[in-house]
Amino acid sequence: MRSKMVDFAIVLRPNEKLASALPLIDRYIDGGVRSFNHTRCGLLTNEPIVVSIETKPEGESLQKAEIQLAVWAAAHLSRLRGLLDESKAKSTDLPWLSLLIAQGPQWYFRFVSRSAAGTTVGLCSS
Repeated sequence: MRSKMVDFAIVLRPNEKLASALPLIDRYIDGGVRSFNHTRCGLLTNEPIVVSIETKPEGESLQKAEIQLAVWAAAHLSRLRGLLDESKAKSTDLPWLSLLIAQGPQWYFRFVSRSAAGTTVGLCSS
C-alpha cells in the first residue's frame, strides 16, 4: 500500500484485499456512505487515514490545534472500535494513531490510542 496526502490527512491507497473489504462495512446510520474512517468526506471514505494533520500559523494557540486533533482522534478511535466489533475480529487492540501539528516552522508529533478499558491514552513526542 502506498500513501498520499489529502488536505488534512495522509491516507493509504488500499491494496486489492483492503479495497474488497469496503463493501462489507455497514453504511452509516443515516443511510450514508461506507467509510473506513470517522469522516464521510468523499476524498477520505475509501482510503484509511494514516496521519491526521492540523496546521496553525506561527504564534497561534498550540492548544487549539491539540484540541482539534484530540476530537478527530477520539472519533477515529471510535470508528475503528466499531469496525472491529462489526467484524467480530479476535483482536480487540486498537492501533496507535499518528497526529501531526504544523505551527509555522515548528512540527509536533503526537501518538494516541485507546486502552481496553476505553480510556484514550496519548504519547507526546516532538
